[in-house]
Amino acid sequence: MINSKIKYFDIFRNIPAIYRGFAVVLLTLVISFLDIITPSYVPFTGFYLIPIFISIWYFDGVSILILIVLISICVRFNGNLNDMPGNVSILSEMITLLSDLFVFIGAALMSFELKNIIINNEKKIFLDNLTRINNRRGFYFLANRELKVMQRLGYPVTFVLLDLDNFKHLNDTQGHAKGDQLLKEFGQILIQNLREIDIYERLGGDEFAIILLNTDLDQAKNILSRLHSTIQQALIKYNDSIGCSIGAIHSSSDSVFDLKILLHKADQIMYEVKNNGKNNFKIITENNLQQA
Repeated sequence: MINSKIKYFDIFRNIPAIYRGFAVVLLTLVISFLDIITPSYVPFTGFYLIPIFISIWYFDGVSILILIVLISICVRFNGNLNDMPGNVSILSEMITLLSDLFVFIGAALMSFELKNIIINNEKKIFLDNLTRINNRRGFYFLANRELKVMQRLGYPVTFVLLDLDNFKHLNDTQGHAKGDQLLKEFGQILIQNLREIDIYERLGGDEFAIILLNTDLDQAKNILSRLHSTIQQALIKYNDSIGCSIGAIHSSSDSVFDLKILLHKADQIMYEVKNNGKNNFKIITENNLQQA
């Protein structure tokens, strides 16, 4: 899904969480060191907001709170070094520390709210309103990004087109509300039966597309076989004539992934399925298709 894959500060996207945490703590300590060597009349507190803003995108509430405590201690420690106080009471120190904590917690809460606004806007832009899976824009955004990674790492990819059989007849006989209900359920089937790394969308109407990333031919066959069986079982209650035709093309690790061309080839294979009785799936390797 788009909301689980689009990230700001995208450079950190594939870095393990423990290394991201170390990087944020290191950044905090670097800022603290610069604060120490900077004259006291130069305001530096604002720079401590940088690791907070970054952590909002990657860590949970407890981790962010620990970071805020660390930052508040650094600010207080550096303030004491710069001010060189004579007799400062423990109570005064605690009040100042709490004040810093509240300021940074407030900044974190505002950043978290901003993050939610951005993510909600992304959902409106990149998600299909009916099925709540990627729309065409979201699909192409993710696909173009992930296919570059697959190309660089030399991983195989399978491109899939799905079309609901006799969907128009369902709309005409049982109404558009029933058709919308089917499309919503179909979206949920994709969400529940595909892997986190896979990319999928509603192309429009009753057509859907899937990209199975880092998937060899046997894996792709198994995934599509299970998916088609699940779809068949779910569609029975709507109408005996309702089915799903699936066409797929498997592209090897040494291929050039041209998204539009490969989706077009998958679309051709899907129509072969429709022309041969519908409600089935067919997968062909790119090499076999070229030979044909």
